[in-house]
Amino acid sequence: MKGKLFRGIASVGLAATMMLGGAVPALAVTGAGSIATNYRRTGSTNPAESLTYTVSSPTVTSGDAAAAPTLTVGTADYAEDASGTRSIALTFADCTTPGIYAYTLTPVLTPSNEAGVAFEDETLTVTYTVYYDEDGKLASAVAVKDPSGFKLDEKAPVLIDYRSGGLSVQKDVLGNLGDRTKEFDITVTLVAADGKAYGSSAYAVTGSDDSPTSIEVGKATTFHLHDGEKVVIADLPAGMTYSVDETVPDGYESKVSETPAIMEGETKAVVVENKKEGDIDTGVFLSNAPYIAILGGVAAGAVVVMRRRRSED
Repeated sequence: MKGKLFRGIASVGLAATMMLGGAVPALAVTGAGSIATNYRRTGSTNPAESLTYTVSSPTVTSGDAAAAPTLTVGTADYAEDASGTRSIALTFADCTTPGIYAYTLTPVLTPSNEAGVAFEDETLTVTYTVYYDEDGKLASAVAVKDPSGFKLDEKAPVLIDYRSGGLSVQKDVLGNLGDRTKEFDITVTLVAADGKAYGSSAYAVTGSDDSPTSIEVGKATTFHLHDGEKVVIADLPAGMTYSVDETVPDGYESKVSETPAIMEGETKAVVVENKKEGDIDTGVFLSNAPYIAILGGVAAGAVVVMRRRRSED
């Protein structure tokens, strides 16, 4: 009982002392901010990605604090096939001293080498200001800027960009002896870009009922196509290349419309053309030789007749 009474008297005395001396209790402020991100894609799918920042060089640029408050940075996580906007949280430790504090943020994208993915890998600066507001209470403000000094906000997010394209391979058969119903074997190989990781090991194939329904990177895959038929491979990461080869049947000429090219967010169309021509035997002389022989005979006969007439004259 006496202890409680003593603590109560001490609290009243401390409050009275602070009022008489004009002192104000030191209240801490917990600051918070965020960095907006936007994951864009050109195809119907995208690989999983995580973006965060490492903090370095915390500095007291103005004020009497011995050190800048600790800054903790969150993560923007994107699952596979999930794009759009996210927010990376910035959380500052409690601070009781007004001042201006600066931090350097370095981006970390995981995985860092995913094929087709590009992002704004600029180092950002964060300015954290702790100040007294009009009511005499500690308040805070957070500003995030890019290297040019442009302030980032929800309208200017950090961009992650996934570019993908497609590949279509079509069979055309030409010539008077070209078999339009024949299945031709066409081999497609997807070639990985150097140093890039691929979130998907296989890509879906559509368009042919008598061909594989998927294709793997680096694995030669043979498709069976007849005249006018084609297969389509979608959502291939930008930077990938490919090769298209054919097992040419006897008697056919083969022509591939396009050499290997880099996927650049568009669909590459390759046409594999086969042509087979032959002479048609109808039982009728179609050569000029018989006609030339006949004309020669007529001319020779005319010469003989003319000589006889001259002799008679």
